Amino acid sequence: MDNIFMNKKFILFFMCLLTTTIFFGEENYSRQMKQAITLYQEGKNTDAMDRFMDILVQGTPEEKALANEYISKITTGISPESNKNANSVSVKTVDSSANTPQIVQPAATTKSVTNDSVTLNNEKGVSNSVSYANSDDMLADKVSAKLKEIKSNILLSLYKENFAKLYMDDNNEKPLYILLKNDVIFNTDLTFNTKIINKMKLISGLLVSLGNVSVTVVPNGAVVGNMKILDVRKASVLHSYFMSSGLSPTKVKLDMLASNISISKKIDDLDGTLLILNYDKQPDTFSPDLSSPGAYVSIYPDNINISKDEAAIIEFSVIMGKNPIGSWKLLVNKLDRNGQSFSIQKIEGTEPTSSQILFNGREKFIGNYYDVGTYEFYLEVSDTKGNTSFAKKTIYIGGNKNTDLNKKTDSDNSSNSSAKISSKTLSSKNTAKNVKASKKLPLASKVFYKVYFDSETFKITENSKIRLKQFISDYKKYPRSKIVLVGYSSSNESKPKTTALKRANVVKNFLVKNYKINKNNILVYSKVADFNKTIVEVRLK
Repeated sequence: MDNIFMNKKFILFFMCLLTTTIFFGEENYSRQMKQAITLYQEGKNTDAMDRFMDILVQGTPEEKALANEYISKITTGISPESNKNANSVSVKTVDSSANTPQIVQPAATTKSVTNDSVTLNNEKGVSNSVSYANSDDMLADKVSAKLKEIKSNILLSLYKENFAKLYMDDNNEKPLYILLKNDVIFNTDLTFNTKIINKMKLISGLLVSLGNVSVTVVPNGAVVGNMKILDVRKASVLHSYFMSSGLSPTKVKLDMLASNISISKKIDDLDGTLLILNYDKQPDTFSPDLSSPGAYVSIYPDNINISKDEAAIIEFSVIMGKNPIGSWKLLVNKLDRNGQSFSIQKIEGTEPTSSQILFNGREKFIGNYYDVGTYEFYLEVSDTKGNTSFAKKTIYIGGNKNTDLNKKTDSDNSSNSSAKISSKTLSSKNTAKNVKASKKLPLASKVFYKVYFDSETFKITENSKIRLKQFISDYKKYPRSKIVLVGYSSSNESKPKTTALKRANVVKNFLVKNYKINKNNILVYSKVADFNKTIVEVRLK
């Protein structure tokens, strides 16, 4: 009996010991760390940022690594709701994080690309390595020269400035490090010096012109071990500036600890925020912390003069979050004086991508000039759950657009009549297919929506119900139009044709029941796809 009692006491003691070990292993954060996490979860990002920054200076190595993760989430706009199932709140040392397996995402597949511009293949950010299928050497050389010209002009301008110091490669073609002088850039309240604000576009423009390069932002003092809270805040502000310019957070990352970073001995000045450029590592197109897909658009320059044969680089990124990408589209819209937009070009795809377009304000790069005015590049991305994100940037086309320009265009077309531009995405494994010139559609035909369903069900997602409400608003503008529903299924589904038709009828019944649409005004079709496509397309006819 005594032995049994002793065994029970031993088991009880062992369980208490085990419970205590688990508690301290997972929750043994300092009071300041717990407060910072709580503030972040409550959406009080400013207060949370202050505490995380204090931890970066005074905390343990484990808590510094954790604080670095949270600061990156705050500066990239990741909400607490998207991290409920994430591992970001667990303590992770620098050594253990280095062993995390790298997730390699499939390259982008572009379904339909109109060739009013040239999409670049520039996998390592070297502008003169672009290749173009089915185009003559003269056109390829012209595009390559224009890319080199944009980058060279930026570098030349930066050489004349005192707020940035460039450390170039051995061939003096591309920067390996950029030192941003905090004392020149910032005022005492952490706002940008008014003389610097417009010039900062040169830095974001340079990062765009370099293509697929990974950029790490390192605070002043992090490399040599004397970082201060003010240094961290300045690096955070600079990182936020790059995000606001439309660069992807997977391309430009904030590293508060300068962990696993080696600096060249050529760097003779570390007094400022350091940008480290890695041309061997392409930016990720997958970010599991994102509850919705990521959409990013950046343009440099945002004003071109067609009479001077100027051009701009448009960089757009489609980032997969927790759910796979359903579809994305990039529209080039002409904006009129009333703010109305008219689509003149469209690129579509179904996979994550990081791509660029060289835009010179001409049709098919060598065709007629577009009208002078403001144009919008609008990127919309949806995942398989119906979550949708969008981003947009504008560019102004100016210059003396007269008859001489279009006469010049005619001669260009006659001398290059055999040239056909085939677009490529930045990912080297995929070539854009089905290159077609865009057609101007009747206004009603531009109404187009996609309906998604909860996984393995015929239940319309809540986001798609909201989209259908928007569709009905558009439909009421065209009372004589017919509603066309095209249900899709993948070929590996059971009874794919029946399944596709059932999806379309679910949407039809939803419209009839909730919006009193006459069922005779709804046309239902079905299609079977060779890939995973389980949506319903909604159009007007």
